Amino acid sequence: SPQEEEATARAFGDLSRPGASARIKRALASNNDRAKAAACQSLAKVGDKTELPACAGLLNNAKAAIRSAAAQAVGIMGDASTVPLLEAALANEKDEDAAQNMRFALAVSDTAHIIEKGGLRFSGTARQLQERADLRAEYLAL
Repeated sequence: SPQEEEATARAFGDLSRPGASARIKRALASNNDRAKAAACQSLAKVGDKTELPACAGLLNNAKAAIRSAAAQAVGIMGDASTVPLLEAALANEKDEDAAQNMRFALAVSDTAHIIEKGGLRFSGTARQLQERADLRAEYLAL
């Protein structure tokens, strides 16, 4: 049932042990949006960013609760590559709870640090890093 799929995805996230990620990822193949959102949150809990694009895709879901849960997961995963997606989703968001989670995700996803040989080489926003062609070329291969 859809409720069982969602509960399973959440439970595996709470396990935080080897093999949990593979089981959680199966929920992303579900037709159940709630199970997909729960899977994204669980992957964020276990620190697995491999499905970040799929989770970011849920930011455009028709249901505000799914968009909100996806924003929480994307924020926890903390990947600056999602900043443009979060900004676009936030610009169109009408639900205050989902918008609040998107603002949080932006706050934590928009920070970039480059550490080289134990020293801090760069610290700033993802946008500032994007503007630094020298750093992008040397460290990010963008």
